Amino acid sequence: MSILSIIFTIIFAVLFVGGVYLLTGEPLSALGAFIALIIGVIIYIFQVNQSFIGQIVDIKEKTTHHSDDDGSDYTTRTTFAYLKLRNGKTKKIHYQNGWQIGDVIEKRKGDAMPRRIS
Repeated sequence: MSILSIIFTIIFAVLFVGGVYLLTGEPLSALGAFIALIIGVIIYIFQVNQSFIGQIVDIKEKTTHHSDDDGSDYTTRTTFAYLKLRNGKTKKIHYQNGWQIGDVIEKRKGDAMPRRIS
Protein backbone atom coordinates (compact mmCIF):
# COMPACT_ATOMS: atom_id res chain seq x y z
CA MET A 1 0.00 0.00 0.00
CA SER A 2 1.23 3.44 -0.83
CA ILE A 3 1.49 6.20 1.76
CA LEU A 4 -1.23 8.14 -0.07
CA SER A 5 -3.75 5.28 0.18
CA ILE A 6 -2.95 4.88 3.89
CA ILE A 7 -3.58 8.61 4.46
CA PHE A 8 -6.91 8.45 2.59
CA THR A 9 -7.92 5.38 4.58
CA ILE A 10 -7.19 7.14 7.88
CA ILE A 11 -9.10 10.26 6.78
CA PHE A 12 -12.09 8.13 5.71
CA ALA A 13 -12.02 6.23 9.01
CA VAL A 14 -12.00 9.44 11.07
CA LEU A 15 -14.84 10.96 9.02
CA PHE A 16 -16.89 7.74 9.12
CA VAL A 17 -16.54 7.12 12.86
CA GLY A 18 -17.00 10.84 13.62
CA GLY A 19 -20.11 10.95 11.44
CA VAL A 20 -21.62 7.95 13.22
CA TYR A 21 -20.93 9.61 16.57
CA LEU A 22 -22.44 12.93 15.44
CA LEU A 23 -25.54 11.22 14.06
CA THR A 24 -26.19 8.95 17.04
CA GLY A 25 -24.53 10.74 19.94
CA GLU A 26 -23.55 7.34 21.30
CA PRO A 27 -19.88 6.49 21.90
CA LEU A 28 -20.64 2.75 21.62
CA SER A 29 -22.10 3.28 18.14
CA ALA A 30 -18.89 4.99 17.09
CA LEU A 31 -16.89 2.12 18.60
CA GLY A 32 -19.02 -0.41 16.70
CA ALA A 33 -18.50 1.53 13.47
CA PHE A 34 -14.75 1.58 14.10
CA ILE A 35 -14.65 -2.18 14.73
CA ALA A 36 -16.69 -2.83 11.57
CA LEU A 37 -14.32 -0.63 9.59
CA ILE A 38 -11.27 -2.49 10.91
CA ILE A 39 -12.83 -5.87 10.03
CA GLY A 40 -13.61 -4.61 6.52
CA VAL A 41 -10.05 -3.38 6.00
CA ILE A 42 -8.63 -6.72 7.19
CA ILE A 43 -10.88 -8.65 4.77
CA TYR A 44 -9.93 -6.31 1.91
CA ILE A 45 -6.20 -6.68 2.60
CA PHE A 46 -6.59 -10.48 2.73
CA GLN A 47 -8.41 -10.52 -0.63
CA VAL A 48 -5.95 -8.19 -2.34
CA ASN A 49 -2.98 -10.27 -1.16
CA GLN A 50 -4.39 -13.50 -2.64
CA SER A 51 -3.10 -14.81 -5.93
CA PHE A 52 -4.05 -17.85 -8.00
CA ILE A 53 -4.29 -19.11 -11.55
CA GLY A 54 -6.53 -21.88 -12.80
CA GLN A 55 -8.76 -23.18 -15.56
CA ILE A 56 -12.55 -23.14 -15.35
CA VAL A 57 -13.81 -26.72 -15.16
CA ASP A 58 -17.45 -26.03 -14.25
CA ILE A 59 -19.96 -23.19 -13.95
CA LYS A 60 -22.91 -23.64 -11.60
CA GLU A 61 -25.78 -21.46 -10.43
CA LYS A 62 -26.83 -21.58 -6.78
CA THR A 63 -30.40 -20.64 -5.87
CA THR A 64 -31.13 -19.52 -2.31
CA HIS A 65 -34.60 -18.91 -0.90
CA HIS A 66 -34.99 -16.28 1.82
CA SER A 67 -37.86 -15.49 4.19
CA ASP A 68 -38.09 -12.24 6.13
CA ASP A 69 -39.83 -11.73 9.47
CA ASP A 70 -42.55 -9.69 7.75
CA GLY A 71 -43.56 -12.72 5.67
CA SER A 72 -41.98 -11.73 2.37
CA ASP A 73 -40.12 -14.38 0.41
CA TYR A 74 -37.52 -13.86 -2.28
CA THR A 75 -34.96 -15.87 -4.19
CA THR A 76 -31.37 -15.00 -5.10
CA ARG A 77 -29.33 -16.68 -7.80
CA THR A 78 -25.54 -16.61 -7.70
CA THR A 79 -23.32 -18.10 -10.38
CA PHE A 80 -19.95 -19.60 -9.46
CA ALA A 81 -17.03 -20.71 -11.60
CA TYR A 82 -15.03 -23.68 -10.35
CA LEU A 83 -11.32 -23.46 -11.15
CA LYS A 84 -8.80 -26.27 -11.20
CA LEU A 85 -5.63 -24.67 -9.86
CA ARG A 86 -2.14 -25.63 -10.93
CA ASN A 87 -1.57 -27.42 -7.62
CA GLY A 88 -4.57 -29.70 -8.36
CA LYS A 89 -6.99 -28.09 -5.90
CA THR A 90 -10.41 -26.70 -6.87
CA LYS A 91 -11.41 -23.11 -6.08
CA LYS A 92 -14.93 -21.63 -6.24
CA ILE A 93 -15.13 -17.97 -7.30
CA HIS A 94 -17.91 -15.63 -8.42
CA TYR A 95 -18.59 -15.94 -12.13
CA GLN A 96 -18.14 -12.92 -14.40
CA ASN A 97 -20.02 -12.48 -17.68
CA GLY A 98 -18.25 -13.91 -20.69
CA TRP A 99 -16.31 -16.61 -18.88
CA GLN A 100 -16.60 -20.10 -20.33
CA ILE A 101 -15.47 -23.58 -19.36
CA GLY A 102 -11.83 -23.92 -20.40
CA ASP A 103 -10.91 -20.25 -19.82
CA VAL A 104 -7.82 -19.58 -17.73
CA ILE A 105 -8.49 -17.17 -14.85
CA GLU A 106 -5.79 -15.33 -12.94
CA LYS A 107 -5.93 -13.30 -9.74
CA ARG A 108 -2.71 -11.38 -9.21
CA LYS A 109 -1.52 -10.12 -5.87
CA GLY A 110 -2.62 -6.50 -5.60
CA ASP A 111 -5.65 -6.87 -7.91
CA ALA A 112 -9.12 -6.76 -6.41
CA MET A 113 -10.77 -9.08 -8.93
CA PRO A 114 -9.69 -12.11 -10.98
CA ARG A 115 -9.58 -11.80 -14.78
CA ARG A 116 -9.57 -14.06 -17.82
CA ILE A 117 -6.16 -14.38 -19.45
CA SER A 118 -7.03 -16.93 -22.16
